[in-house]
Amino acid sequence: RLYDSFEEEPGFFQFATALTSNDLEEIQTFLNSAVSSSCEGLIIKTLDRDATYEPSKRSLNWLKLKKDYMESIGDTLDLVPIAAFHGRGKRTAFILTLYVFLPLAHLCVSALGSFVLMVPLCLSLGFYGAFLLACYDENNEEFQSICKIGTGFSEAELEERSASLRSKVIPEPKSYYRCSEMMKPDVWFETTEVWEVKAADLTISPVHRAAIGIVDPDKGISLRFPRLVRVREDKTPEQASSSEQVAEMYNAQKHNQTNNEDD
Repeated sequence: RLYDSFEEEPGFFQFATALTSNDLEEIQTFLNSAVSSSCEGLIIKTLDRDATYEPSKRSLNWLKLKKDYMESIGDTLDLVPIAAFHGRGKRTAFILTLYVFLPLAHLCVSALGSFVLMVPLCLSLGFYGAFLLACYDENNEEFQSICKIGTGFSEAELEERSASLRSKVIPEPKSYYRCSEMMKPDVWFETTEVWEVKAADLTISPVHRAAIGIVDPDKGISLRFPRLVRVREDKTPEQASSSEQVAEMYNAQKHNQTNNEDD
């Protein structure tokens, strides 16, 4: 709508070069083009409703992406999907609850007739829009949330990962899942898979719980711009990246950043 409200005048008023995409490879190419043109980086804005800019307040609605962010992490992390969020459009997923009626006439009969056992059976259908990933804390034997990942998937990859985890849905999080109360996934999973993930950098987060108490007493560490590299079928969830490893990676790249606080 803003584009329709203005008319460009070469040399006086022109729109900034922009790209609308949810593909990380396209964004990477666009970043490379910006850097080669002597630009510092990109400003990324989500297209969600009410994604407005608020002065002096950081949010995921507006993000700064610099070249040094993309180069700050050389290693990948092995993380465990513990939950998912329903998406929109093609990424819509929903829970279908079926009730299975089991006759118990052979077990108990009353004057009113046979009792019937009604068992709920939950089925998760469709694609998930994003997944909640966790590292593993060996000392406390718990999985600590570290990031949400929802971009960088092809439609085929998203369908494959959703289908793989659909049968692992559980009614509530395990007692050894450590997440903020602000994090409210739509479904929870058994810990069965390990995903190799690449990210732009690591940042202190009040939302996630990875390595909490190691770098900051009250906050954890999160990943900025995570993307899936591959599924590690050779690893068990307990062999995922540890909270100590996450803290070490954060400290190793800390000197390359000037602001490590994330909302």
